[in-house]
Amino acid sequence: MFGTYLLAIVVGGLLLYTPWAQRSTSDEPISLVDSLFTATSAVCVTGLAVRSTGDYFSFFGQGVILALIQIGGVGIMTLATFFTKMLGAAETLRERQTLSETVGHSAKEGVLRIGLQVLGATLVIEAVGALLLLPSFWRDGRPFLDACWWAVFHAVSAFCNAGFGLHNDNLMPWRSDPLLNFTIMGLIVFGGIGFPVLADLRRSALRQATEQGRPGTRLWGRLLLSTKLTLVTTAVLLVVGAVVIGALEWNRGLKGLAWPDKVMASLFASVTPRTAGFNTIDYGKVASATLFVTILLMLVGGGSASTAGGAKVTTVAVLVALAWAKLRGKPHVTAYGRTVPQDTINRAGIIVLLFGVLTIVGTFGVVVVAEAHSVEHGFFLKALFEVVSALCTVGLSTGGPLVGTSLSSGLEELSKVVLVLLMFVGRIGPVSLYVALSREERGVKARPVREDVLVG
Repeated sequence: MFGTYLLAIVVGGLLLYTPWAQRSTSDEPISLVDSLFTATSAVCVTGLAVRSTGDYFSFFGQGVILALIQIGGVGIMTLATFFTKMLGAAETLRERQTLSETVGHSAKEGVLRIGLQVLGATLVIEAVGALLLLPSFWRDGRPFLDACWWAVFHAVSAFCNAGFGLHNDNLMPWRSDPLLNFTIMGLIVFGGIGFPVLADLRRSALRQATEQGRPGTRLWGRLLLSTKLTLVTTAVLLVVGAVVIGALEWNRGLKGLAWPDKVMASLFASVTPRTAGFNTIDYGKVASATLFVTILLMLVGGGSASTAGGAKVTTVAVLVALAWAKLRGKPHVTAYGRTVPQDTINRAGIIVLLFGVLTIVGTFGVVVVAEAHSVEHGFFLKALFEVVSALCTVGLSTGGPLVGTSLSSGLEELSKVVLVLLMFVGRIGPVSLYVALSREERGVKARPVREDVLVG
């Protein structure tokens, strides 16, 4: 996974560095660091940009960015294993297990079948999204073919939770367009809950339909525990986030909008931190409390084995269930009548710890670079916002569509490198990082004497 993602970033960065990727009207050629930054942001489906995607890059350059987004969204591991199978290479049990951990399917299923399911679902959802977005872009006066390109680009970017937009103000010109807003939000949620959840919903619905009229469990009872935790936690976060952001920005960032548009913008602002990166409000002018709430939503992220980043909603749900069980004095962690394995609880704790450490180290690095260039006071919260946005592959920025305007003049090269590393680690995933750094458990004949430690 590390090697294939790195290869995609390098190839994409070199293609964006060529003159063909830039518009002929561009006076300033793109630097190699900026091209690699853009490629990393696309492959890691983050959406942070240091150049205007619509104005600076040519049709070829935009096509390269879109291809990198699609590759990152579907998953390098899925595509690599899929094409290996197509070329006739032997399929080992290890390959099946790796793919099952990546996309959440059973290891008993073949690589070809899983790959086709993932690609098929992705293309169908993106095609439906593009058709729904087309009227909004066409009635703005664009030629039909340009409107089609904008619709396809934004549909892929939304479903893959990338957040790249072709307009300099992202989606702010369409903040009062219900069709565009709810289509984008739907694509973000579908892409962010993960392929395992979509597959489980489809499987359970089909089984429920075939057994209709017979005694049996309801649809909710047929769902896997991961699906239930993902759906419930996602719904709670979306509702709570919309209410809190709406209350904080009702007479501030949303001032001047009709109340239905305020409600829609508040909901959009709660959906997009699920690592999509689109915005219909100016995050450079919102209250500090709104930035803090958005940071928390970004850290949680979306569903496991999805196009979203973050610690994942099931990770947070497991830790909340752990806290609830301990407070009530229960020996086991349970949810919806099921016991959560101890290994899962341990993994959830390690994931949150890794995200905390990476956030602290990344913010420290960006702040040190910024203070060396005498940035304004009150910079820390903005730096933390950008770091979490990069680590959780969100793409939101307090500087609008261009991340450079929010950190320092031009965003110093070293800060860009820090953000590139954070995007890369965030996309590979904390679980992959944990597995790569950990050793296999070895048999131990003797165990040291147990001694309690005072904590808390």
